[in-house]
Amino acid sequence: MRFLPSDVTHQTTARRLLGDGKLGVLQAEKARRRSAFGSSSRQPLRRRSAEQIPPSVVAGYAGQEVQSRAGEPTVPPLATIVGQRLCYGPKDGDIAAFNALGANDAARVSAWITSQLAADPTDPGAALEVSWGFDTLTKVEGDLWEEHYRNPDWQVFIQPLNELERRTIARATHSTRQLQEMIFGFWHNHFSIYGEDVGPMMVSFDRDAIRAHGMGNFRELLGAVVKSWSMLAYLDNKYNSYAPWAENDGINENFARELLELHTLGDEHYYPGLTPDEVPNGTDGLKIGYTDTDVTQAARCLTGWTTEDAYIWEGFWPPTQYEFSFYQDWHDVVNVKTVLGQSIDNLSDSDGGTQADGEQLLDLLSGHRGTAVFVSRKLCRRLLADDPSETLVQSTADVFQAHAASSDQIIRVVRHIAESSEFASTFGEKVKRPFEVIVSQMRGLDYDFGLTMGEDQQSGRANWFMWQLYLTGNMPFGWGPPNGFPDVKAPWIGSSPRVLTWWFSNFLCHLQASDGGPHYIDIEALTGNLATMTPTEIVDYWVERLCGRDPLTVNSAERSALIDFMADGDDADANLDPWRLAEDWRAPAQIRTLVSLIAMSPSFLYR
Repeated sequence: MRFLPSDVTHQTTARRLLGDGKLGVLQAEKARRRSAFGSSSRQPLRRRSAEQIPPSVVAGYAGQEVQSRAGEPTVPPLATIVGQRLCYGPKDGDIAAFNALGANDAARVSAWITSQLAADPTDPGAALEVSWGFDTLTKVEGDLWEEHYRNPDWQVFIQPLNELERRTIARATHSTRQLQEMIFGFWHNHFSIYGEDVGPMMVSFDRDAIRAHGMGNFRELLGAVVKSWSMLAYLDNKYNSYAPWAENDGINENFARELLELHTLGDEHYYPGLTPDEVPNGTDGLKIGYTDTDVTQAARCLTGWTTEDAYIWEGFWPPTQYEFSFYQDWHDVVNVKTVLGQSIDNLSDSDGGTQADGEQLLDLLSGHRGTAVFVSRKLCRRLLADDPSETLVQSTADVFQAHAASSDQIIRVVRHIAESSEFASTFGEKVKRPFEVIVSQMRGLDYDFGLTMGEDQQSGRANWFMWQLYLTGNMPFGWGPPNGFPDVKAPWIGSSPRVLTWWFSNFLCHLQASDGGPHYIDIEALTGNLATMTPTEIVDYWVERLCGRDPLTVNSAERSALIDFMADGDDADANLDPWRLAEDWRAPAQIRTLVSLIAMSPSFLYR
């Protein structure tokens, strides 16, 4: 089980209620968070206190934070940049494979992106549900609802979400279609849903919205997200109904606000305190941004956009569908809506019916210049730098708008970013979040994540792995507010996320055969013949393998510190002394620790 690291009393109560199978605590948790900071607030990463971190871990970590680097990173070859920013880190052989794709970088990156879009029947990500024992991830929404969501047994309720979390890590680790996994991860963060709020229904959101449309057209993706059970429930639009006798006509603005602020125009195009008439028009004749009045008007457009289980008291029992359902009786057919200066007035059932209000709203938002800029800025931030140049953002927005009707709009935008000169000349302006650190490390070590996640859901190893990832603050689908995990350096380079990530990373490197049989990572065998290697050669081998770059191009002070650690007082350029190898606990243990230190070094953490 996972809980937000907040009030201890609340956590204890939640554990007791969930243990009793009283799933209403999920709604109580959502209400508690909303009352605490509102649906639109921006909260920093919740950091653990120093008392929660074992002193030995703190001592072992000293000096390893990324901000303590000496000097700035050099820009590595494009193959390394692609491996670290368009992938979850390079696997052994990936750099050579990229370099073999063409005669120059432009040809290579273009060919690589094309190869990432092609179907790969050998991709380990293609049959994970079968090979690793997942049996809920192909269930349709109705079965997820009936067999899991309505089941009072917590373990049955949470099984689909557990499996989805595990598969997400597995695909990031093993899939050969790394670009797609990166972009799917981006959209999950952009359209963020806290997984435990919707439980098993998250499976459908991932499969039928994000993965079905995340590499295609933004308008189609947006429509799938808006109509998904998970988003309708998470941000309350399933209860958005027009009721003239109620306060504020019964309109629920929660989702409409996030639709404008987080999913389309962004807060950079928000004009609080102004009336719509006070917002200037753009060259397209539309208002350049939105006001609070636009939020209310957008909510009216979406009245009646719900799911059938939401209005069962209206005489529909048992519900026959669990996906999107437009309920005419809840729609505002009285008021003409005006959003961004555009009149939306489908007040009759003709020409597609009053559901067309919402469809017209989504057309308007997805085609707006503000949306193109906001989404492009976030994609540039994810794939390039915390503060990408405005020139690249605007040129990316141009591509976004020019291909608004294209079925491959999103990949055209991603290709534009990846093929830009700025992409190839920028490095070290991003750091890996904890999820990316662990997945990159497992990719570099060829660790078979499936051996862990294919176990029984309640096995000690599987639950331990997920718990450690949760402690880093970066569990998939584990961010409470709807704004998604932070995508800039500051929240992730503090001591708490870094220490807890290093703790996890170090344990992975020290797995022994006696610790779990097939989970063992034979780091010594991966290194080579230790008897013929020097400490310098061992360091350089692992720096190149994990960081995907020539070890001589990393920061010299960083490399020297790693060599000094591995030499342990001996000659760094002489073969390891036989006595160190004979005492098999010493040299192998040092190599495993060395690998974990590289996995927390600046050269590995930079993207």
